[in-house]
Amino acid sequence: MSETASVPAGKKVAAKARTGTRQRNEANPEKILDAAMSLMAEHGYAGTSMSMICRLSGYPVTSIYWHFGSKEQLLTAALEHSALQAIDTNLDRKNNKLEGEDPVESLVQFDAEFLQNPPPFLRLIFLIGLERRSSGPEVMQAIARIRLRARAILTEQIIHVIRPDGQILPRDIAEELAHFWMAMGDGMFASSQLEPGQLDLLKCCRQQVIAVQALAENYLKERMSQTR
Repeated sequence: MSETASVPAGKKVAAKARTGTRQRNEANPEKILDAAMSLMAEHGYAGTSMSMICRLSGYPVTSIYWHFGSKEQLLTAALEHSALQAIDTNLDRKNNKLEGEDPVESLVQFDAEFLQNPPPFLRLIFLIGLERRSSGPEVMQAIARIRLRARAILTEQIIHVIRPDGQILPRDIAEELAHFWMAMGDGMFASSQLEPGQLDLLKCCRQQVIAVQALAENYLKERMSQTR
């Protein structure tokens, strides 16, 4: 009788269960998220399969499902993790630049650099947004959270940098300007992707700031006229 055949069936099941539990416990969720994001950046949201993620991460599908529940939950978590990480990293770099002698020009240059070398998540959320039929509500809610975080940061930067005649903007005006700023940024990003090299991003970012400054002045004038 072989050694394998001599092991009772109950012990085989217990050993297999322990092995599965050990694989799940040893799986690194961060590595799984990074693998998923890397694949989505190359193949798109709908084009990324669980088998591809298993191969790249090195973990079995059971471990991945144990950590994330479903393919959609995993891809959504990977997108949000990558986006918020990139946003916070860029925030630290931008804040350091805004402490210089000319915060407005620093903001212009930083935004131009960001659009010239966009992080992978930026292109991906545009693709997902344009192909809503291939994505569920969870991923669209994640994109909304990502943009809400980015807009909140932008609102603070507008308050810090855009000061018509030295006046600090009320938060509600800064929030409205942040929506406009992001919309212009979306357009510049889309244009730079459709016609690479045709758009002078630095010039456009400078014009963007000029436009926001002019709007800020008008908003303040309207606010003052209403209080008289």
